[in-house]
Amino acid sequence: MILGETLLHALKDHGAREVFGIPGDFALPFFKVMEQSGTLPLYTISHEPAVGFAADAAASRPGKPGRTRDVSC
Repeated sequence: MILGETLLHALKDHGAREVFGIPGDFALPFFKVMEQSGTLPLYTISHEPAVGFAADAAASRPGKPGRTRDVSC
């Protein structure tokens, strides 16, 4: 198993359900591994703030891994 596949399986084992990314020369080989493996869905967005907003929204859905929010304040 190559490094990219190992990383994908580790992400999935820790509860990740999707991956968000920005296409670029440095990331394209990893994105290719992701698409070929089908382990996790990949969402690419070319606008940097938008990819952050998309990942934040996905993590905020109930039942999904992500940050916890302190509602006691």
